Amino acid sequence: MRSTTTKRSVGGLVAFVIGLGATMVLVIGALVVGSGAPAAFVTAVPVAGSSAAAGSAAAGSDQPAPAGDNAINFVEKDFAIAMDKSTIKAGSITFNIKNIGPSPHNIGITKEADSSKGGGITGPVIKDSATIDPGKTTSITVDLQPGAYNVVCTVPGHVQLGMIMKLTVQ
Repeated sequence: MRSTTTKRSVGGLVAFVIGLGATMVLVIGALVVGSGAPAAFVTAVPVAGSSAAAGSAAAGSDQPAPAGDNAINFVEKDFAIAMDKSTIKAGSITFNIKNIGPSPHNIGITKEADSSKGGGITGPVIKDSATIDPGKTTSITVDLQPGAYNVVCTVPGHVQLGMIMKLTVQ
């Protein structure tokens, strides 16, 4: 038989775990919903429903330098992607990616219908980069036909946190 002290300790532990779980739900909800204010970090057109909105570019290393005709420069951080352009010609395209955030990220390309902020990645990823550690850079090259695509971070949960951008290939 358990003593009164043991019963109280177990009850306190259960209450603590329930409280901790509720707090985590609230924090995650706040991160997903966001403040609703436009994010100055994003320079390209975000996917509908994304917490990022097109706006004026913030100065500094948050913004990618302009790339050549067949390339796009990206800067990633927690939890946003900036692109130097959102429209590019079809063919062989080089994606230059820099991670300035504190967490590992990557870049993946999907057809527009195969990913969304609310649903995450629901179809095949055409091509993705290796995971990029904080402060590192990488590049990938992919052949894309004309159409609507999304550029996403394929790290689990990052699309739902807003790491998704529209890319139009003409």
